[in-house]
Amino acid sequence: DDASSPPRPLACTPSRMSDHRNRVALVTGGGRGIGEAVARRLAREGLRVAVLGRQLADLQRVAEAVGGFAVACDLTDPVATHAALADVASALGPVDVLVNNAGLAESLPFEKTTDAVWERTLALNVTAPMRLCRALVPATQELPAGTCRLVCAMGQAACGAACRDLQRVADAVGGFAVACDLTDPVATHAAL
Repeated sequence: DDASSPPRPLACTPSRMSDHRNRVALVTGGGRGIGEAVARRLAREGLRVAVLGRQLADLQRVAEAVGGFAVACDLTDPVATHAALADVASALGPVDVLVNNAGLAESLPFEKTTDAVWERTLALNVTAPMRLCRALVPATQELPAGTCRLVCAMGQAACGAACRDLQRVADAVGGFAVACDLTDPVATHAAL
């Protein structure tokens, strides 16, 4: 498995989980656009859904529509992220499905991309998904062998090398799968 190989296919998707009613999904960037659509779909599939993002009013609207839970959080802040995960676990139980949808894509010519823009993009698009996966894995370790412990899906903003690295972590730890969706959010015409 080298760096040029594509990410492995998702091993345990929500449609393959036996009892959706006992599964909890966390969708980052879940207050609008693609994240909202994913949250609505997961809820229709029977999962209990938590939406996480920066705009509480948007999150609350989606959570109310799906019978879920809303948490406002800046994913680039480790302390706030861990507090948000604790809130989700307290409200809904352990997270089974993590959709790393939140992302930042500032459209600047490369020569105008400042260090601050670069660092902000990496913090949200690469570091935050890794931090979420790392935080959620320990809670899944006591489940029986062969159980789909955590599905970790990532959108375009955090794909490629980051997705491959997270899959390597998943392989080492065991029990969770990583899927990358290379959907271009601009092409979806989502209100981002």
